[in-house]
Amino acid sequence: MTQERLTQLLATRERETVEFKKAAGGVPSSVYETICAFLNHRGGDILLGVADDSSLTGVPDGAVDQICDDI
Repeated sequence: MTQERLTQLLATRERETVEFKKAAGGVPSSVYETICAFLNHRGGDILLGVADDSSLTGVPDGAVDQICDDI
């Protein structure tokens, strides 16, 4: 994903094809439901480390590898 695409997604609100998920404690369990919903519909983008109001909450240092493994 490019910086431009990320900026575009963050400038919008959540919608049918965009979902924001906080990931302070790792992968939120609701992410799997969202993945299935996107796969069964038109696809979409899930941004981890972003609150519902599109503010950045971040991902804990060193958690990226674990999040990738979990997904």
